[in-house]
Amino acid sequence: MKRRTDQIHLKNILTCIEDIEDYCPDITPQELKEEDVIMPIYRNFAILGIEANLVYASHTALTTLKSFKKADFIEGIGLDVYALYNFIVNDLGHLKAEVVDLISAREKSKLTSELSRMSA
Repeated sequence: MKRRTDQIHLKNILTCIEDIEDYCPDITPQELKEEDVIMPIYRNFAILGIEANLVYASHTALTTLKSFKKADFIEGIGLDVYALYNFIVNDLGHLKAEVVDLISAREKSKLTSELSRMSA
C-alpha cells in the first residue's frame, strides 16, 4: 500500500513541477514580483511540500521538497524573488529528474515483483 500511495504522491509532485515549468518557461525576476504570477507558483510549491511530506520513502529530492510547506515557503525563500527565480531556473529541473527516476524505479520494481510472482 505504501508503494502505491508513494507513486500517487510522486506523480502529483511531478505534475506540480511541470505546472511551474509550463507557467514560467521564460520568467524573469521582475515578473515574479507580480501577484498574479507569483500566486500560482506559491500554490504549486505549497502542494509540492504537502505531497512530499506524504511520501513514505526518503530521498534527498524529497527532503528539499518537504521544506516547501506553505508557511515556510512564503516566509522563507518565497520572500526573496531572486532566490525563488534561481531555484526555478537552476534547481527545479534537477528535482524533476530525481522525481522521474524515483517513479521509474518504483514502477520497475513493481513490474519485477509481479513477474516473479507470475513465474513462481
